[in-house]
Order: sequence, then C-alpha cells, then structure tokens
Amino acid sequence: MTIKDIDKILASFFCDIYNHEPYPKDPRETRFERWFRGMRRKLPEPLNERELDICLMKEAQRVVQAHGSIQFENLIYRGESLKAYRGEFVTLRYDPDHILTLYIYSCETDNVEDFLGYAHAVNMDTHDLSIEELKALNKERSKARKEHFNYDALLALGKRKELVEERKEDKKEKRRSEQKRLRSASKKTSNVVEMRKSRANVSSNKDDKLELLPERVSREEIQPQKTELQPEVSGQADTQEQERHKLLLSKRKQDLKKIW
Repeated sequence: MTIKDIDKILASFFCDIYNHEPYPKDPRETRFERWFRGMRRKLPEPLNERELDICLMKEAQRVVQAHGSIQFENLIYRGESLKAYRGEFVTLRYDPDHILTLYIYSCETDNVEDFLGYAHAVNMDTHDLSIEELKALNKERSKARKEHFNYDALLALGKRKELVEERKEDKKEKRRSEQKRLRSASKKTSNVVEMRKSRANVSSNKDDKLELLPERVSREEIQPQKTELQPEVSGQADTQEQERHKLLLSKRKQDLKKIW
C-alpha cells in the first residue's frame, strides 16, 4: 500500500467508525454528538482549499534568489511569479508528504499574508517525494560524495607520485644523453687519439734511437780545480783567479752536460 491508501483508510476509520462510538466518559453520547453539542449544534462553515492548506502545512522562510528561485532541503525551486521578489524573505508552506511543490506567501504584515504563487522543484516534475525520503536521499548523497572525494584524493595522490617518478626518470635520461653527446663531441674535436697513434708508430720503429736523459751527477764527482798561485806574472794571476772558481769535470761528464 502507498501512503495515500493508508491516509484513506485512517480517515475512513475516524470519520465513519471511531467518532460514532460511545464517548468513554459519558456512554450516553457518541464522540460526534458530544462534539456537535459543543459547537452549539451548528456545523462550522467549510474552509476553502487554500485556508485548509495553510492550517495543515508546515512552514519555513527563505530568500528569493535570481530568476525567482528558492533553495530548500538541497533542492532548487522556481516560480515565475517570484521573479519580482528577488532578495526578499518569503514564507514557504509545504506538505511533508509532497515536498516537490511549495506554496509561497509574503511575510506577515499586520498579521496578513498574501499568496504569491507556487514553486516547483527543478528537473523533478515527474517524481513524487516526501520530506523524510528527501532527507534520506540527501544523507545518502552526502555519504557517497564524501566517499567519492576520499577515493579521488587517494587516486590523485597516487597519480602525483607516479608523475614525480616519471619526471625524475626523464631528468636522469636527459642528463645521460647530454653527457653522452658531450663525450662524443669531445672525442671528435680532441687530438689525443691521433697523438697516441703517432707515438705508437714511433715506438714501433726500432731503427729510431730513443732519447736518453743524462745520468745524474753526484756531488762527490764534482771536484773543484786546484790552482797554484803565480805571483810573478799579473796576467797569469788574473787567469788563475778566474780558473779558481771553475769546476773540473771529466770528459765523460762534460759530454753528458752538453747533451743535457
């Protein structure tokens, strides 16, 4: 059964059965007779549909936004008659069992409210929804959004780590390629290879004589020349004076010195 079916069954029970049973405190009268006597045996004037809606509906207040729209319970409502009331507070009255249509009234001015029009939920014209179902739907939507947000955050973090690793590998690869390019360029412009080849050819030629460094002359082998003084000849004295400071070397040592 739907909620409407249950409403009809309850209304039929109270109106046709319950109110016509004896009143517990005074069994001589039924509930309806006792109520009718309290109304001085006059039925009240029936209320029109709009006044009855005001009595039975719940109430809330909202601000009219652009294009005559109102936000209520995470839904957007829109009414053509509300465009002229943008930025003003209005009173919403709604049936908890049918939340997709709102009755819009102006706020109280001297205890008088004016009916401004209807506001319908956007993109939900073919559905019917109660306030409890809407709250449950909003709760599930919020939970799903939170879980989806956490999953997206973890996914984005993993992608970021992968991207960082890829960038590091790209930098390393670029560095290796640049070093390889520089080494190959230096090999092309360098004469080291040619010099090594020429030295190898020279060393392979056995007829060429290798240049040898002179042997090291020790300090003991160097002997100062002893000269005798000749006082009687002045020219010879000068020569002897010069010869005193000369070092006498063997013929072999003199040859090595010339080679050096």
